[in-house]
Amino acid sequence: MEKDLNLYQLLFGFGKLLADKYPYLFSLVKKDKDVQSCGFNLVNACVGNRNSKIEDLSKILNECFHTDQEINDFLCNILRVTDEAYKCLQSYLKFKLNKRDDTIVIYHTEMQICSLISNIFNAKYTYYTYDDHQNIIGRSIEIHKSKKSYDDYKHKLRENCFKRYLIDILNNKWKGTGDKNLDEISLNPSYYTDYISRDMLENTLDHWIGQMNTERNEYRKVKMPGPGEKLLLSVIYSKTFTAYEQNDDINYDIEHLAPKGALKKILKLFNLNGVYSGLPISSFANLCLLREEENRKKKDKTLYEDDNYLKIINNKYVSLEEIENKFSFTKEEDFDWLNYYYIDFEELKKNYLNFLSKRFEKQKRMILNNLFANENYTNPTEKVVKRIIKEKTSSIQRTVRNLRIDTSEIDLLVPLFSLDQIDVEHLSGWQKAIFNIIDRFEEDEFTLQQMYDHIDELKMIYPKNHSIDSKIRQVLQNLRDLKLIQFKSDGIYKRLWKLSNKINN
Repeated sequence: MEKDLNLYQLLFGFGKLLADKYPYLFSLVKKDKDVQSCGFNLVNACVGNRNSKIEDLSKILNECFHTDQEINDFLCNILRVTDEAYKCLQSYLKFKLNKRDDTIVIYHTEMQICSLISNIFNAKYTYYTYDDHQNIIGRSIEIHKSKKSYDDYKHKLRENCFKRYLIDILNNKWKGTGDKNLDEISLNPSYYTDYISRDMLENTLDHWIGQMNTERNEYRKVKMPGPGEKLLLSVIYSKTFTAYEQNDDINYDIEHLAPKGALKKILKLFNLNGVYSGLPISSFANLCLLREEENRKKKDKTLYEDDNYLKIINNKYVSLEEIENKFSFTKEEDFDWLNYYYIDFEELKKNYLNFLSKRFEKQKRMILNNLFANENYTNPTEKVVKRIIKEKTSSIQRTVRNLRIDTSEIDLLVPLFSLDQIDVEHLSGWQKAIFNIIDRFEEDEFTLQQMYDHIDELKMIYPKNHSIDSKIRQVLQNLRDLKLIQFKSDGIYKRLWKLSNKINN
């Protein structure tokens, strides 16, 4: 009885130590007298004992260790592998996101993190003997050295551990008690080391967002971001934030790009006579991280319509282009559908889901690029395009060399083939509007002032935009990047297509 009591006290204190030392892994109980169950569950998993038989833990520890020092060394080794598990996850668990002060958000369950730590412990220190039914009949736990196979395991762990951790959260694998999962995974040395391919994670993400967009039917109460959403936002923004931004005193909010207020206002048109139509307003594809500003009261306005917010960030030397590239991953025309007048709910739903689909593709690409940064990957379509460009370029270079042309007089920014061979039908929104204005100019060269002369025309198309002059400059940069215009000098541009390529309004 005395030994059982001493063991209880030891593991009670060990649980407190774990929660205090690793606050991003274990939740701290509210009262000091409350049991920190992680101490018991983790130690039990590290000796390969089923959670349903935790009452046998005392007996197993007495069989494996014969002195207090050995027990102490055993617990120290658990702390060492806990450190290893934390290193695999910490860059995403510690990301500031929308946290305030010293608030800590834990994305996993206790059983999930215990499965990872015990898996590492068993791979590093423990040998098991099994009977014909795969029941453990013997165990040997190293104290002062690790197994020879551990170095290879550790390398694979660091490559794949977080991806498996993320997939399990997205798939709700640890929903419920998690006892059975813990029993199996703690003893499966390949669970956190098996290779997770880019395609495997992409398929998981597609299934996850598809299920979310199908099941969520919101018109009043909008679901708050869950562990999966927050973890994926951390994956995206942890690579765009500098080390300074990670530790500065600026707060950020998780925002709905298509505002809740605006969507609810439109939905009211269709929620009549007790029949309600809803949308996945809280979809991950509608979420982004934005700087919190004290005077911001966006309500039903989009980022582009909130003049007060744009003025504040401009005063802090943050450009709209930086917000788009670093936080929202959108353009103003992405929200044109919000300004339509709807008489058919299905049309609204189609346009909103189309917006979500396009933005999730951007989010997904960033997630995959960030998590597979060490792997060489090129989109199949991109490979074909690069090959064609290389072949065309080589052919042109050979022709120029054979003709012995003096290339110093050639304007290399001018396309070597006419634009009537290029598909420009992909232009839409602001790009299409600016393209059509430039297409009407008589001369190929034009000035920024000539563009400003058409501000009233653009106001008719985009009445809610109050910064049309800056939008014109931004779109001109887009058209330059598309090789449709050339920047000649300050405020002077050159059209690089023939007038026959006009896009119909």
